[in-house]
Amino acid sequence: MIYWDLDGVLRNLQTMVFGCYPQHWDEKISGHKLCWHVNRNLSWLEVAPTTEYFPVALQYQPIVIITSQPENWRAYTMRWIERRIRAVVKFVNKPDEKLKELCNGDYLIDDCPNFSSFERIILVDRPYNQHVKAKYRVKTPEELEVFLNW
Repeated sequence: MIYWDLDGVLRNLQTMVFGCYPQHWDEKISGHKLCWHVNRNLSWLEVAPTTEYFPVALQYQPIVIITSQPENWRAYTMRWIERRIRAVVKFVNKPDEKLKELCNGDYLIDDCPNFSSFERIILVDRPYNQHVKAKYRVKTPEELEVFLNW
């Protein structure tokens, strides 16, 4: 089974806050990290644009999302999802909890650079995860399609 992360893979919160994908995972603007800015503008969670990988996800049903979201983001996130796609959603509290959801043969498409293991991660290439040595890394939606069709 293929699982999808949300932010940075399907939903593009980073460019709403930073205007682009940041160079570092913990990048700050005006002295504050992404989560601080989103917490002050929770409606962004509903209106954020999709990423370039979103159309790829639409081709691979069912879409199962595993996302690490603060509790106060989850209702807004569900509205974003419900307006755009039909998906099964599993919320976790920390990124590494996503790995516990995977069984043999499962993969997670994610952009987070902070997993304890990248063995089952298809890493969506972003400036903030360049230092990660991932077994599977995709740099374009077309590369992801090739991987998923393999």
